[in-house]
Amino acid sequence: MNMSAAARVLAGAVVAITMMGCSASASVGFSDLDTAALEDAVRDEIGKTIPGEITVSCPEDVAMEQGANFQCTARHEDGSTLQVAVTQEDDEGNVNWQLVEG
Repeated sequence: MNMSAAARVLAGAVVAITMMGCSASASVGFSDLDTAALEDAVRDEIGKTIPGEITVSCPEDVAMEQGANFQCTARHEDGSTLQVAVTQEDDEGNVNWQLVEG
């Protein structure tokens, strides 16, 4: 299997970004997390490390619940992807996230 340069950079970013302990606040609305704001925050942070266009997709209608976990997907313009593991730190929209392989 031939791994593209961007895929290698994405894989390397897993280590670099995970070590940074990224967090974001994505609170808007009454009881649902503002996943669009989270997607923007994750995309912007990954974009600091990886050249090229990155898109991030998170599930919609995620209830704000302390300790709840869910996954988003980061996709590079070349088609390579990484999973983003998200943990809600509280029920006010504060989250921590990290890139994971697979």
